[in-house]
Amino acid sequence: MSYLLLLLVLVLPGAESYSLFCASGPPQSAKSAVITFNTSDLPLRLNTATIEDSLFVSWLDYSISNDSAEEIREFNLRVFVFNSTGELVTVKESFRATNIAPAAKLRDRARIDEEVGKQGTIVVAVSKVVGTSRVWQVDTAGLEAAIRKRVERGPESTVKVTFEPNLIITEGDKAKIFELSLLDILNDKEKSKRLLGMPQLIVISDSVDFPLPRLPKKELVALTYPDIQAAADQVERIVYLKYEPLNVKGSRVVARIALRDAVTR
Repeated sequence: MSYLLLLLVLVLPGAESYSLFCASGPPQSAKSAVITFNTSDLPLRLNTATIEDSLFVSWLDYSISNDSAEEIREFNLRVFVFNSTGELVTVKESFRATNIAPAAKLRDRARIDEEVGKQGTIVVAVSKVVGTSRVWQVDTAGLEAAIRKRVERGPESTVKVTFEPNLIITEGDKAKIFELSLLDILNDKEKSKRLLGMPQLIVISDSVDFPLPRLPKKELVALTYPDIQAAADQVERIVYLKYEPLNVKGSRVVARIALRDAVTR
């Protein structure tokens, strides 16, 4: 019998290496208990968790409850693996996008891309929660320190949790942010150099799902990429705009309009 294993590892510059979790597949061996660590100021509470090893991977089964009055839309889990001498040997990070209604419970499974069930003590905690109105973020250094104390049977310590409003972006908001970002480009001589001499501003149509704003000195049109390429074939080169998806970070929104080139084939 042959097996195909797909491992995905995310390495952030200047940070630890975290293996990502995937959810699927059956377990093969006996389960071991996992310590659940709950931070009091978070809306989510871990109830139980177990882990089992299976052919170079481990499966984490857990139950989690929403103790808040609002719907939870996503959350992060962090798993700490200690060896038999109490040394922290690895940390696993998991992002889970799912809706948990107020006062509801979720049972779920996550795959860890190595066998960790027999290494020693394993602790799982929630490190971030995104609800409909706010985002809760745990101080990760404080979380690790508190979990070390738990494993060492030391005194309990408080983990700091910060939160900020979670913005809900409407179609009208997206259109206005696009207009303001575009005007910023047009009013900046350096940024607008590549657009000089163009009677129209072309935006690729699959990046905008709202009516285009009217600009004071430029006509703005939305075209598909095949139409953009066909136009470039006639004039050698066309610069077009692509409105990147908005990056919402709590109460902040990061918007980006990219300038792209289409050249004659």
